[in-house]
Amino acid sequence: MRAHRLLSILIIISQKGLVTGMELAEHFEVSLRTIYRDIEKISEAGVPIAAVGGKGGGYYIMENYNINNLFFNKDEIQPLIAVMDNLKVLFGNNPQFNDIVLKFDTLRENTEKPYEKLSIDMSHFSMEQELREFLFIINKAIEESRCWSLNI
Repeated sequence: MRAHRLLSILIIISQKGLVTGMELAEHFEVSLRTIYRDIEKISEAGVPIAAVGGKGGGYYIMENYNINNLFFNKDEIQPLIAVMDNLKVLFGNNPQFNDIVLKFDTLRENTEKPYEKLSIDMSHFSMEQELREFLFIINKAIEESRCWSLNI
């Protein structure tokens, strides 16, 4: 449970920017002292969390440090986002899966420019192997920003 809370604290702080210890304590239903210990553990792990004291203060992750880089680079994120979009159909309204999708949506917002978004949802199609291979080639060309032509 503690590892989950530590990771969740990191995600919340990276998304919101400045978060008070009390907000975190209320969110996780733990004491403020527990949050202080958790923040200390996160700092010991090498994440540069800074604190601003007084009214309007709180915890934040220092500039030029992107929490998302701990896990995936941009080239790794894009295919995962596409997979998550297609898996939404299979899992429906599953709360645990929706939490995972929310994390990937956050990654999408941080890495994707509006004009870069192009995806092919193949979850509703029943298709022959030849068509699957063709669509795979098209998708690969799009991912690698390559030019391709279709000779009919």
